[in-house]
Amino acid sequence: MNDPKPAKRIIDPKAGERKLSLDQACRGCGQRATAGHHILLRSQRGDDVEDNIMPLCRACHIAYHDGRLKSLKLTTAERGYLLAKLGSEAGNDYIARRYEREEG
Repeated sequence: MNDPKPAKRIIDPKAGERKLSLDQACRGCGQRATAGHHILLRSQRGDDVEDNIMPLCRACHIAYHDGRLKSLKLTTAERGYLLAKLGSEAGNDYIARRYEREEG
């Protein structure tokens, strides 16, 4: 029995620029966003599409990856991307573990 190949990752080098031109405030602190953070990481087959990119400033981007920024709210479109890409149960689990976590 053949396992289906995973869908090829969408690579669009301009997706981050488009997202930051539309959504200019850092989701962590509200300052001007300077970095596009992949919500579903590229290493986890996350696509380069606007709905998979979150605007962050450099400090919040570093803080997120260091584990110091605990909770970031996703838009409806971003949540939809994760649910479509990962499936309902896995998508909701990913959101709870990585983004909309309880502070404390």
